Amino acid sequence: MALGRAMMTDCPVVMMTNWWKEHFHEFASRRAEWKKIGDNIYGLYHFQDASQPVEVPQSGKKTSLIAVCELRKYVDLQHEDADKLFRRLDGYVMDNNVPMEWREY
Repeated sequence: MALGRAMMTDCPVVMMTNWWKEHFHEFASRRAEWKKIGDNIYGLYHFQDASQPVEVPQSGKKTSLIAVCELRKYVDLQHEDADKLFRRLDGYVMDNNVPMEWREY
């Protein structure tokens, strides 16, 4: 029985299925994470002057000052890039008839 399972996981179709599921999940997760971060940034600094600096954590215990508008711009760009990559992957699978059950949004 164990040999049968090992052979099934080495099957190209199973490997492709897993690849598509993992990558769709990864791309969708990153896009959702950047959206959530953006919502939090806009919520936290909603009433604050966009040119006013805020402390942003860096590696270790370091922090740096960055203007609210720059922080918003960075987060927006990250979300846009994640969305573009996800839509490119989604467009590719539509063009190449990847089964819906392989796409985990």
